[in-house]
Order: sequence, then C-alpha cells, then structure tokens
Amino acid sequence: MKCPKCEGEMEEGFTTDHVMRRVELPIWYSGIFQRTFWGGLGLRKRDSYYVRTMRCTECGFLEWYAK
Repeated sequence: MKCPKCEGEMEEGFTTDHVMRRVELPIWYSGIFQRTFWGGLGLRKRDSYYVRTMRCTECGFLEWYAK
C-alpha cells in the first residue's frame, strides 16, 4: 500500500488507549455520540469495529481504518 501523501510504503500497526491502568485498542462506533441517563456512553445496539492503523515509513503519515 502506498502513502496518499508522499507515495512511501505504508506499514500496518496499531495504537492504544490507556484506561484505568489497562491498555485498550481503539474502537469505532456507528451513530451520533449520546450520553446515557447515568452519564456514560450509549453504546448498545451499535455497529463497532476495532481500529487498525497504517503508518508511512517515509513521512510518518497515519491513516486509520475501522474494519
């Protein structure tokens, strides 16, 4: 895969998020952001995908995919 910015080679990798001393993978959710009555996120009945990340080995450009 070629970088859309500089035509360099893209390599697959991943990013993480640190939540309460745990390391988590980012997840994409469908729909509009909504809070629940208790202040949490309304995530039930939504499509979700782990996010994979591609990085250009030349310029460092990151491109994220939810698949």
